[in-house]
Amino acid sequence: MDQGVLQAMKNRYKRKLLQEVICSQDIDLSIKDIVKLHTVKDALCMLSDAWYEGSTESICKVVR
Repeated sequence: MDQGVLQAMKNRYKRKLLQEVICSQDIDLSIKDIVKLHTVKDALCMLSDAWYEGSTESICKVVR
């Protein structure tokens, strides 16, 4: 698989994780505690969302 597609997915995942951390800071927890509350299921759901946010056109270009 093309590294550009994977890098784009990683960037979308990181953005989602940062958004979750920023939104969770309203409950007066440290960033370390917020990340500890993040489960594997949460990570997989965000990774799946990041994958499906990518365009099918970019993946089709790699397969050709």
